[in-house]
Amino acid sequence: MNTKRQTVWLVSMLSLMVVLSAYYLFTEDLDSGSGSLTADTVQQTELQDGVEVSEGPAGADWLAESEAQNGKGTGALTDEEVLKGLETMGAETGGDEFEKYLYARNEEFQKEMDRLMGIVSDTKHDDTEATAALEELDKLEQMEEKLTSIEMELQNSFSKVAIAEENGTYKVLVESEQLERSEAADIINKVTDTMEVPASQVSVQYIP
Repeated sequence: MNTKRQTVWLVSMLSLMVVLSAYYLFTEDLDSGSGSLTADTVQQTELQDGVEVSEGPAGADWLAESEAQNGKGTGALTDEEVLKGLETMGAETGGDEFEKYLYARNEEFQKEMDRLMGIVSDTKHDDTEATAALEELDKLEQMEEKLTSIEMELQNSFSKVAIAEENGTYKVLVESEQLERSEAADIINKVTDTMEVPASQVSVQYIP
């Protein structure tokens, strides 16, 4: 069984390398983009025909919701605290909102991968737990591949794209001077079809 686990572990690590390679290639494209975000952009949320489109500094409302739900910690940084730290870093250094969201998602992805790989490689866990962890690993890799695929496809229309995911809810950020409702609807349809979630769990935010 140990040999089998080692083989599965190697296969999983190879899959992780492929996913991370795609991620870094994608972020290199973002680095080549021009323009920076202004801190005083006023957020405007518009709900029409069931399509949610918002303009403003990406992440302000998303982070506020996370921080409001964040309880007392035990010393380890929570996902919400990581995002809060990234927001502070952006305010101090003028960091790109898109890069921050991609970085935060990648950090969460790697953390969950490490947790699941730890279960698979630890002989203290029985075969049932190891099998369940492998199934979760497969789902996690598929989700990340789908999100990266959506982002790369949307880059055909927008210079910068990032998708933030939290508890099955997706927020799509695109760089655009203006976003028509029809464009937002197309983006939402793309996410709902690919991720197999209802439209109520997807929102779109554009940043000039």
